[in-house]
Amino acid sequence: MARKGLLLTLFLLAAAGCQLSPHFTPAEGHPAVVPTAWGPVVPPVRAEAEAGIPPEPPAGYEVTLFACGFLWRLTDPHPPQSEPLTRAEAWEVAREFVRRYGGLPANTVLARVFRIDPTSDGRAAAYCFYLTPRPLNINGFGFLEDGITVLVRGRKVVYYRRCWYNPREILNNEARPVIPAREALAGLRARGLWPAETPPTRVNLLYHAGTHAAATVILKPVWYFEAGPGGCAVVDAWTGEPVRFSWPHA
Repeated sequence: MARKGLLLTLFLLAAAGCQLSPHFTPAEGHPAVVPTAWGPVVPPVRAEAEAGIPPEPPAGYEVTLFACGFLWRLTDPHPPQSEPLTRAEAWEVAREFVRRYGGLPANTVLARVFRIDPTSDGRAAAYCFYLTPRPLNINGFGFLEDGITVLVRGRKVVYYRRCWYNPREILNNEARPVIPAREALAGLRARGLWPAETPPTRVNLLYHAGTHAAATVILKPVWYFEAGPGGCAVVDAWTGEPVRFSWPHA
């Protein structure tokens, strides 16, 4: 049943002229994605923020606290420029920073990497790394924003956002059909939020909390459309309404 749901999603995306790059892990036990004439039926998921006291930031960071975590911004977001970094060099900076300030959860997946101001030799002036919980038994869907985002520039972490939600329960009784990706994209274009001549280069059906005011949230499905390094738009997959979201460097 889960495989049929995935095939139906692939069909809908193909009809939209989109390239799919899912974080898919087949669900075990009781598949929660059910295909219908209107598309896959997707349930929400109850999730809880990681427990613990936020770490003390190093000097020079502006701090914003959430019920689910925190956001640190370097007071000077543009430190003196050094030579462009390779991805491996930037990742080492990001990984060690996260390990020192909060730690890397055991179920971490490096979901996205963006290069900023790339050079011809494959390096870049900055990198944005996005880590999420591994999507095990939660329909195979990944997560949007509800994870760890690290922006490295000039061998310094200039942005560190940690809002880590651990999935706890699939709410199958509240499952609803999602709209096709093509319909969601058409809605964005009708609102002038996506250029008519620009096809998305990446489309994902993801889970998103939508609010970070509580330690326990309900994750809901969203369509994520991407064009280029970090340019994106997000749509509520149940209603078709746009969802405000941007990457820190966009």
